[in-house]
Amino acid sequence: MPEESHSALLKWNSCSALLDIPKKPNKAIKRIHIYDFDNTLYNSPHPNAELYVKSMLNQLSNSSIVPNKSWWNETKLLKQSFDDMLECNAKQKKAYWNEDIIKLANLSHDDPETVSIMLTGRKEHLFAAIFTDMFLASNNVKFNAYCLRRESVGSSTNDYKIVVIRELLENYSSSLEEIKLYDDRLSQTRRFESLFASLNPTYEWKVIHVPARFKLLRPEDECRIIQATYSTLEAYPNISLEWTPRQCGYFLTRQSYGTLLRFTYCFLKKKYKMSLLPYYPLFIPMVEAGHSVPETELIKIFSRNDAKVDGKLLDEDEIRKTFENQPNLKGSCFTHFDVVQIGIKEKNGGVNVLYKARPTNREGYEWSSFHEWLVTVDNRMDKKDAFQSFSVHEILYDPAAAPSFNWVHLRKPLKIKTFVGHHSRLTLSSGKKM
Repeated sequence: MPEESHSALLKWNSCSALLDIPKKPNKAIKRIHIYDFDNTLYNSPHPNAELYVKSMLNQLSNSSIVPNKSWWNETKLLKQSFDDMLECNAKQKKAYWNEDIIKLANLSHDDPETVSIMLTGRKEHLFAAIFTDMFLASNNVKFNAYCLRRESVGSSTNDYKIVVIRELLENYSSSLEEIKLYDDRLSQTRRFESLFASLNPTYEWKVIHVPARFKLLRPEDECRIIQATYSTLEAYPNISLEWTPRQCGYFLTRQSYGTLLRFTYCFLKKKYKMSLLPYYPLFIPMVEAGHSVPETELIKIFSRNDAKVDGKLLDEDEIRKTFENQPNLKGSCFTHFDVVQIGIKEKNGGVNVLYKARPTNREGYEWSSFHEWLVTVDNRMDKKDAFQSFSVHEILYDPAAAPSFNWVHLRKPLKIKTFVGHHSRLTLSSGKKM
């Protein structure tokens, strides 16, 4: 029977409802094409960096604090992405897939002399059912086998994939002319290249690095799932998930942030990597973190200090609710500033950057509890950063307590657009050392 000759597919396939054994026997197979799933075939969501402090991001990436509570082990996150994708129309669905890879995968599957494999490091016991449901429902790409990682095989995703690849090579060795692998992770593509180079094969091999693509979840969905994931940690009762103190202010739009970042990069003569420069969001704080903007000032800001709009009295209650109910880093009340100074503090091969600005709206109303309009990063981003532990108040009013900056006046003010909003991040809190 032809099915029996494809022993590697039968052994490693994780989704029985999706298994599609080639009609030809293994001795007629000339090509093996292997496709990674996350960020290669599917634009899987990554953690939204704007929602977490750095230490929490690290935890989500590698389970550094709580084992098996990483982003890639949480089934609800991927399922949410799948559900969102399936609710979209045909045009919107394209944002969830790498269409170029989809076309190649379908060409591989349609070729009777090619075995096509989806090979992923997602754990089989956690994700097999979700993958089955998603691929059956989407019906836009097919493979002969869908191979998810088995925990007992290899100490890493790379080790697991190499075990599967070796068995595929053995299964189809008598007629194999070509093997291709598509993956977004350079660490894996390099391991694959080393593997094939060491085998000195008679067949052609090619490892294709695919630029990673991802599509973020809606922030409200991501927060809901992450909070639920960490809400019950029976083995770690001293760890809890909480929000940092809320910071209110004038937040730069992404376009203005990009403009200011490029200016800073050139101003520093490209001495520092972009990754060392201020991260998003940049904003002009109105109050210290955890403090609220006085309601009377908030109403003046949103109303442009006019009690009436188009002859109608403003609903002050509605203004307050509008601001309070705004999602993180969202806002519809815009105002403009000119950046007039840049402050530099170099230390230990790194750099801290601040800016001073002035409002430019002639008909608007701006308010701050500080005597200067300081453009800064979220000063509660990560308590492990010594500079970030200083408050805006200390930077402006207590130079002896905070780092001193070298301030330079700009020859030409840099225009920025901001919105009135608030921001907070999720962090893991531990009552005592573990």
